Amino acid sequence: MNKIKRDAINEAIDGIREMLFSYLGTINKAYLAQDELKISAGMKFQPTKSGVSVTYNINFVEHRVKDGDTIFIDDKQIPIPFKRAEL
Repeated sequence: MNKIKRDAINEAIDGIREMLFSYLGTINKAYLAQDELKISAGMKFQPTKSGVSVTYNINFVEHRVKDGDTIFIDDKQIPIPFKRAEL
């Protein structure tokens, strides 16, 4: 099995850096629209016959969805029968 060498790690870091720069506009839109922005980055190394396969990725949420509702339950209300519609 081939060892992971400095070049493999450097290539993955460079790839992540380029991805971040390529998404910079989207990252800034997300950052300005939210209270905070978390960006995760990952690397995966797998042996191959001639070296090491390197997979890298970034992950962030572009749009924050914040939704809610309030309902009121009256314990004294008579239950209403509920029939599901057939699909």
